Amino acid sequence: MRTGGRPSAFWKGRAPPSCCTAIRWGRGVAVQLATECRIAALILEAPFTSITEVASRRFPFIPVKWLIRNRFESLGKIGRVRAPVLIYCGTRDAVIPGDQFVRLFDAAAEPKQLKVIDGADHLDAWELGGAEACVKFLQTLRCAG
Repeated sequence: MRTGGRPSAFWKGRAPPSCCTAIRWGRGVAVQLATECRIAALILEAPFTSITEVASRRFPFIPVKWLIRNRFESLGKIGRVRAPVLIYCGTRDAVIPGDQFVRLFDAAAEPKQLKVIDGADHLDAWELGGAEACVKFLQTLRCAG
């Protein structure tokens, strides 16, 4: 059974904490769920501050603020996440501007880590160092817990 698009066990707080990971799709959804559910960690690959901001930069001639219904305002929500956060991204990302990674990281509560992968673009950050960053991040959680 699902409730409002969320698995009902998570929505009612009965599921054990797990790692919420958003790789390539679902970054905004993952941040939203991480504010609502008890999770062990949040891992985001090349996340955006809001989909509206990304679209506005990409299509400055279109009034995207009036057209986008689900804005996925992660910048205003990530500070409410009460779990360790890892953000990893590439220096050559042409889809999400690099300042958005830093702003999102700055807004996140501690403990948090930012891994910027030299030479990685929007599609190969996982292969060029994201996977390794995730393993190291999760190992630190296991050691701390």
